Amino acid sequence: MDELIAAITRSTTRGECQCGQCFDKGAAADPIGHVADLVFFKVGLSRTPMKRERFDQISREAKAGAFATVDVFDGAEHGYIELGGWIGDQGLALRYMGLGVLLGAFELLTPLTVMGLTADHPLTMQMAGAGMVTVRAKPTAPGTDEAEGT
Repeated sequence: MDELIAAITRSTTRGECQCGQCFDKGAAADPIGHVADLVFFKVGLSRTPMKRERFDQISREAKAGAFATVDVFDGAEHGYIELGGWIGDQGLALRYMGLGVLLGAFELLTPLTVMGLTADHPLTMQMAGAGMVTVRAKPTAPGTDEAEGT
């Protein structure tokens, strides 16, 4: 788990995009694919994020976590509360979720993405606080080792 936590910390920023190529900042300027909006805060990639293959590898190696065992690639939804128990910290869990989304491993499910609510809608934070910020692993492509179960 220590390796996963270090990788999350190295690969993400909490807030606006910090890729070094974006010249604007702020909610309207966050480029698609550079920032994941986790309702509580945004997660961006650092200037040197890990590669998707490495993310998958260390996520699988860390199934047995701090207070729970989680297989994030099992096709089920996993929320920040569950992942917080796995990683040991809900803030890091949200950054992990954002990293997975930005690397293309996860689909992000929030009141913003599922219901189309706005960030300032009264239900958005209420629903997020109730645990409705989740990720689900994207299916692997047919013909890949993962799809064949190897």
